[in-house]
Amino acid sequence: MKFFSELKRRNVIRMAGLYLVGAWLATQVAATLLPVFEAPGWVMKVLVALLALGFVPALVFSWVYELTPEGLRRDSGEGSADAFVASTRQRMDRLLMVGMLAVIAVIAANRWWPASTPGATDTQSAALTSAAPATDLPAATAAGAAAGELSPTIAVLPFVNMSDDPEQGYFSDGITEEIINALVKVPGISVAARTSVFAFKDQHRDVRDIGAQLGVGLVLEGSVRSSGDAIRVTAQLIRVDTGLHLWSEKFDRKLADVFVIQDEIANSIADRLASSLGERPAPIMGDGGSGDATRIDAVPQRAASLEAYDLFLRGRTYLRQRDRAQALDWLQRATEADPGFAPAWASLAIAFQSFGDDDEAEPAARKALAIDPDNVDGLIALASVHRDRYEWFEAETLFERARALDPQSSNLLENTAEFYGSVGDFGRMLEESSRGFALDPLLAPLRDAHISALIMNGRLEEALQVALDPDANAQWTGGRAVEILLLRGEKELAVRQIERMAELLGAEAAALIAALREPDAAAARATLPAIAERMEAASGGRRVPLVQWVMLWSVAAHLGESQLPLRLALADAAKGEAMNEWIWLPQLAPTRTDPRFKALVKELNLPAWWAERGWPPFCAPIGSDDFECR
Repeated sequence: MKFFSELKRRNVIRMAGLYLVGAWLATQVAATLLPVFEAPGWVMKVLVALLALGFVPALVFSWVYELTPEGLRRDSGEGSADAFVASTRQRMDRLLMVGMLAVIAVIAANRWWPASTPGATDTQSAALTSAAPATDLPAATAAGAAAGELSPTIAVLPFVNMSDDPEQGYFSDGITEEIINALVKVPGISVAARTSVFAFKDQHRDVRDIGAQLGVGLVLEGSVRSSGDAIRVTAQLIRVDTGLHLWSEKFDRKLADVFVIQDEIANSIADRLASSLGERPAPIMGDGGSGDATRIDAVPQRAASLEAYDLFLRGRTYLRQRDRAQALDWLQRATEADPGFAPAWASLAIAFQSFGDDDEAEPAARKALAIDPDNVDGLIALASVHRDRYEWFEAETLFERARALDPQSSNLLENTAEFYGSVGDFGRMLEESSRGFALDPLLAPLRDAHISALIMNGRLEEALQVALDPDANAQWTGGRAVEILLLRGEKELAVRQIERMAELLGAEAAALIAALREPDAAAARATLPAIAERMEAASGGRRVPLVQWVMLWSVAAHLGESQLPLRLALADAAKGEAMNEWIWLPQLAPTRTDPRFKALVKELNLPAWWAERGWPPFCAPIGSDDFECR
């Protein structure tokens, strides 16, 4: 009892209360202000550690010293309990009371302060559930920010590789992609596409600027550090309009538990968004009676070993980079390491198909679907094989199955846009490409398909804007800009565009410019076959790069040469490499009455499709077994 009385007399208990209240308030202020100044996460950790370390010294200091009108002095014992000591106790009591009231006020504000205007949650949820196109997201996000609402739109930025080996970047990229794939499964949450977010990789920019550019309300960023058999993943969820951190977590696990980490991150974000919006997401998967009906299975098809998963991630990275040899090598090794891993077989099928080897792509796709009938990549790969073989009905069935499973897949929308362009359904082509372009405007093949759809629907001005977008990949779209400018009769602007692409085109840039500027049209046309031969020779027996092919077709059409584009299209069809949707472009319009064009259409097995689904604008039936094109 004497010791307790001494603690009271020396104000140690009061000092403990004041210190704890002050420390708690300091952390609340720091949690609000540090994100505004973009302070790194370790600053908060250091502050909390310093406050914790300072607690015991503060108590010791209070025991040893006392505050007097003359300043601090060592406590002289019980005799020091005079009037000024009582006054000090009163001041400390008042400070403690004020601090406690402040704590209560902060807790009450966090608990009951409205996070959004009444009815906002229902409105936003309904808007997103109706699958509004991503082009509407920036306006929706801005409106939500103005009203103080939390917009359930998120971009998962590429996680930073913090490992000692810089070559481990493919692993952190893989974790990022799996988290994106998991969050896409959550109804009511709109997720920015992979291509768009990876455009910001290694760019040290304010996440608020990135979020605003992507048109999302939330940004998830993080890092991955692996060492030996251990892995640390950090993640933090940031609100774009305020810059405040809504959630952050550090996951220290064994490397073999990487799938568990992906599950935990995806579910933590889903729970955070659900609680912030005042509702829980619709169930993703059953819980078998556990009561957790909203849990997301982030990686439903898991590799049997970390080795197989690592090989798969390496192969998928090379596939993104269009490195044929490396992609096929690593993906084949992944399927050998785990023959039951469907994503590896599906990616291998996509690799074979995208590099023009449908005979190898088909068995790989069927293997993936035998393991997992709902593997979307496997369905897309097999549908694309049927499309390349002009088996239109089989392709459509598979595309529709994939759409039912993942309607927001930009890769699927690119392929379906090309499919409908190939069969001459240009309205549906534009519908598919527009949806995909709104979701993932930086996916180069999708942008190219969207340009074709706009051209086929006579919207040349919009097509030119898409082709000349400074964020676009010039290798894919620069040639399309030349095509559009020549269709509009703007030859000099087309020449300038070719000049800008001279490094990519090499010597053929000067040859194409010379042909356009040649005053004698007949002489200009005579130079085109030689240009085509040089392009084909330079390609080494493979398909000529599209950026070169389309410019050659466009220059030929501008000069009134229709036979060369038709010959090139027939040659591609003979090799099984026909760019089917391209035969309907305006450049080939003068050739549609040529008997060889009609033979090409029959080779592509299109009349059977048209008889069942309807005829395109440029062709019509004659009797019961013939047709004509114009």
